[in-house]
Amino acid sequence: MLGRALNSFSERKGNADSFISLRESKLTRLLSESFGGNSKTWMLATVSPTAYNAYETISTLDYASNAKAITNQVKVNSGLRSLELKELKMVVSILEKRLENVGRTRDAKQIELARLEEECQAMRAALQTAHSQELIKSKLQSACTRIREGNGMLRKRIEAASSGVMWPLDNIGAPLFFKGRCGISLKSVFLGQKCTFRIPIKADNGQGTTCKLIVQLFPVGENTTECTSGATVVGSDVRFVLHIVGAEGLPPNCSAHALCLVSLLNGKCSEFFSTITSENTTCPNWNYVRQFELGNVTSDIIDNYSSRDLFCFEIFGFSV
Repeated sequence: MLGRALNSFSERKGNADSFISLRESKLTRLLSESFGGNSKTWMLATVSPTAYNAYETISTLDYASNAKAITNQVKVNSGLRSLELKELKMVVSILEKRLENVGRTRDAKQIELARLEEECQAMRAALQTAHSQELIKSKLQSACTRIREGNGMLRKRIEAASSGVMWPLDNIGAPLFFKGRCGISLKSVFLGQKCTFRIPIKADNGQGTTCKLIVQLFPVGENTTECTSGATVVGSDVRFVLHIVGAEGLPPNCSAHALCLVSLLNGKCSEFFSTITSENTTCPNWNYVRQFELGNVTSDIIDNYSSRDLFCFEIFGFSV
């Protein structure tokens, strides 16, 4: 079979495209890629000089002669590696273009994503603003409702105060209370007089009431002699006693608890103190006593404390 294939190559001559079958035997099929090419070919024929091997020698020389007649055609060397490299370069180029397209698409998507995020943030801000406005509106409505209710209660309190001295608290059904005030100066003390005063109590709105505060005020110590002018105590120390006896005529429905709060208004600072709390009486008896002293009295002090109240009394009565 190998000899037949070689004869076919040698007899092909100028027809280089004629078909030569190399599949008739395994040997020619294995050597199919070894026929021809751009290489120099040597034929080594081994013969024997003995007459016994004459037939094999002639056959070998015929084989060598036929092989010598084979003409190789020059071709460009294009190995599998170069072909694979070219294909790989093409694949790389295609992949690079695809990657570039993917990059452009990614950039476009990122820009679109940024725009969508901005829109989302704007919508969140708008929603939060709307929620805040709704919350503010709700708070304003609640405040307006409370103000209207407060105005209604205030009108009731004003009406109650104008008709009497009982002041209801803001809540419906809340206990009533009475608040009145009055005051006293030191004119009687500077004149050396021991006096008991029944001072009319005015309501907190300025209207008069039938209630009165019973107070005793008198000097103690050396300057206790009555005189017609306070000039006799100028330059000396004046000591005196304030005795809050009690009150009378409190409203019956505000007499469950009652007390008196006293404010000492001396021009420099204010001092506050209170009596005990009486219970269940319209004429409370507090019997509060306290001594005071004015050092180095001047004519200005005498004129000032004689013309205005040094003590301010606030009387409170509660229904419970």
